[in-house]
Amino acid sequence: MNLLFVVNGRYVTQNITRVQRYARNIVNAIDQFDDAIGSTVLLPKSVGDAGFRRLRINETGVLNGYAGELIELPFATKGQRLLNLCNVVPTRKSERVVCIHDANVLSAPESYRRGFPTVYDSLHPSLVRRATEVATSSRAARKLARYLPISFCQIAVLRNGYEHALYWNPTNPSLTEEFGRPVVKVTARGCPVISSDCIGMPEICGDAALMAVPFAPPAIGQSRPGDGAIRGDACRTDQEQFAFDE
Repeated sequence: MNLLFVVNGRYVTQNITRVQRYARNIVNAIDQFDDAIGSTVLLPKSVGDAGFRRLRINETGVLNGYAGELIELPFATKGQRLLNLCNVVPTRKSERVVCIHDANVLSAPESYRRGFPTVYDSLHPSLVRRATEVATSSRAARKLARYLPISFCQIAVLRNGYEHALYWNPTNPSLTEEFGRPVVKVTARGCPVISSDCIGMPEICGDAALMAVPFAPPAIGQSRPGDGAIRGDACRTDQEQFAFDE
C-alpha cells in the first residue's frame, strides 16, 4: 500500500476546534504506520518539531494564514498529492484531497454569522470540482452532494475516532449532528445512551444506544438506560469501531 502524499499542516498553527482536532488525530494515526514513511507534513516555519515518528517535516514559505495556504502551498507541493483535512484547500492545486466536515453551513446558513455562508457557498463548489478525492466524516455528512457538484457515491467517509471525543466536556447532541461526537464520547466512557434518530445518529450508535424520536417526548420518556443493549459490550464495541487506527 502506497501512502505517499503531503499533508497541509496549517492546522497545527490554528486554534483547536473539532476540525483541527480531527486533523491532528488523523495525522497522528497515519504516523503510526510504516507505510507513512516517505510522506510529508508541510508546516509553516514557525512551528518547529511536531513530534512525528515516521512522517517527514518540511517547512515552507514566509506567508502566514490563508495567504500561505492558498499561494505558497501549490508551488511547494508541485507534482505531489496534497491532503487537506480542514475544509479548505488551495484552489490552484490540482492533485488534492479535501475533507469537508459537514454541510451545515450550506443547509442551515442562518446558524452562522453574516457573510460566512456566502464565502463557503462560493468556495466549496470550486474545491470539489478540482479535487482528486473528496472526503467527509460520516455517511450522513455525504448530504454534501445535495449542495455541491459531486455525487453521493464519490464522497469517501473518513470517520472521527472515539479519541477525538474524549477531549470534549459533556454536551447535548444537536438535531443536525452528522458524526455524533457526544454519543461516541459517552460510550467510550462506558455510559448508557438514549439518542435521537436524526441525521447520523443511527449510523454512529448502532446497537450501543436506544433510539427515540426527538419530537415525541413520550417516546423518549419510555426509553430507559437499563434496557440492556446500551451498556457493557455494546459500548466497548462502539469504541473499538471508531478508533482512529481502524
